[in-house]
Order: sequence, then C-alpha cells, then structure tokens
Amino acid sequence: MESKITESKTMRIQKGIITLTILIFISGLLTVILLLDDSHLSFFRAQQNQRKHYVERTLQLQKMTEEKKQTACIDLPLNNNESVKQISITLEGASDAIQYFLWCERMSLFKKSPTRGDNQGALKDFIHTEKLTDFRPRFSSLPKVLNANKTPKLYWFSGSQAEIEINGTVSAVLIAEGDLKLTGKGRISGAVITNGNLTLDGVTLAYGKPVVTTLVQQYSQWQLAEKSWSDFNVPDE
Repeated sequence: MESKITESKTMRIQKGIITLTILIFISGLLTVILLLDDSHLSFFRAQQNQRKHYVERTLQLQKMTEEKKQTACIDLPLNNNESVKQISITLEGASDAIQYFLWCERMSLFKKSPTRGDNQGALKDFIHTEKLTDFRPRFSSLPKVLNANKTPKLYWFSGSQAEIEINGTVSAVLIAEGDLKLTGKGRISGAVITNGNLTLDGVTLAYGKPVVTTLVQQYSQWQLAEKSWSDFNVPDE
C-alpha cells in the first residue's frame, strides 16, 4: 500500500515537471514571437518614415525644378564648342541629397564656322536665317565708316545692295543679305559672308580665325531642350 502511494506521488511530480517544462517552453516561444513582431513593426515604421521623408523632399525638388528650369540654361558659358549640356538641380542642405537633371541645347546664328575670309554667295551655307529674329537685336549698329577696332564685332547689311567704307584694321564678321561693296584703304580681319557679290575697292580681306571663333560662339545662346527632364545623370565620355 505504501509502495503504491509513493509511486503515485512520483508520477504526479513527473507530470508537474513536464507541465512546468512545457509552460516554460511556451513562455519562451511567446517572448521570442513578441520580440520578432516588435522588431518587424519597428522596421516597418522606419521604412514608412523614410518613404515619407523621400516623398516630401521629392515634391520640394520638383517645385524647385519647375521654378528654375526656364532660366537654368541661360547662364551657361558660350566660350566653347559644346552643342548640348546636362545640368543638375540639387536640393541643398540634406545628407541624402537628391538631384534632377535637365538638358540644355545650344541655338546658334551660324550653321558652321567660316574657314576663309571671302564667302560670297554662301549666306545660306553659314547662317540660320530663320533665327534672325532671336539675334538681330544683338547686331552692332552700322556707322557710316568702319574704323579700326580691337573688340570683334558682327555687322549685318540688309537689302539687295550695300556699301561701306573701311578705315584701318577692322576685326569683324560682315554679313550681307545681297551684294556688298567695301571701299577705302582699310583691312578686314575676320570674314565676309554675302548672299550676292563681294567687291573690294582698295580694301584687303584676311581670314582671322580668333575673330571668327569669338563671334560664332558669342552669337549663340543656351535654351532648355524639350522633354529633357530626368532623374539620372549621364556621365561625360
């Protein structure tokens, strides 16, 4: 009888140990699950905050781009031979700076640069006549006599016939819509482009590459290319 009682107590103790072990295991498992859930929630919240921050800054950059895009290309330098250029608009003051990129294209009065002094009858080969409206206000005013100068100038002669006196060495590019007659005892250093005939009466004409290059570059302007927005950079080759 006493043996049976002892055996019964032993079984109850064993069952209690097993139950306690199971409870400890379940408690530990629940703790791990709760910790994992909290970690997942924290990660999700961090992602949401980061996404919200990015969207807010992107909207801010879009507004900046819209405000600046019409004038972004104007101040690009002209003393080069580039025809297209990519520029960036950056949201300042942020560790994770974001950028948008715009393409600028160059509009020029000249189709190509003259490589000799006398270019009579070649107006359409060298000049974008359809763009005259954009550049005409920048032409140098025509005096009665072209006197010696150091700063290169571009002179445009309208009409079917034009005549002007040259005095001294004139650094210039002369462009005539018709015939052009140069008189005097001076010298043109640069180039002459006409749609008609060129007559030199006592005047000499010498090709001046530095003069031509300067004026070809000056009589151009940068403008925003259509549909040029992008959010990635194109590296220079």
